Amino acid sequence: MGALKYFDGEIAFADNIASATSLNSASKMNFATFVFCERGELSVRLNNIPFTIRTHDALFVAMNTVVSDIEKSDECDCKIIAIKADYAIPFVNKTIFETITQMSHNPVVHFTQDEINLMVKYYELAIFKIEH
Repeated sequence: MGALKYFDGEIAFADNIASATSLNSASKMNFATFVFCERGELSVRLNNIPFTIRTHDALFVAMNTVVSDIEKSDECDCKIIAIKADYAIPFVNKTIFETITQMSHNPVVHFTQDEINLMVKYYELAIFKIEH
């Protein structure tokens, strides 16, 4: 992950995906990862299936997914949250589990400007709480 803001082995926050684009080969994800795009475009292959996210889109990458062929536009601005599954299990209820299962099958979700703004605020609040 690029511009890593925080990582404790269980959860990670990053401000962009710049260093991930330097991956030369496929990598299996050890974390459930949520990438939300504030602007620009990001293309990636998940288990050899191509996906593209654009401004106001989010991408869910399930654990054990093989990620390859990461390409981003010059103006790409993404926030990334990665969580180890065993860390998240205490917080998972039936609704969250069903949502994660659904997103594993359809990993790209489009949000409104207000929804993206809210996600960025939650992201920034989490970083603030970690730093203080």
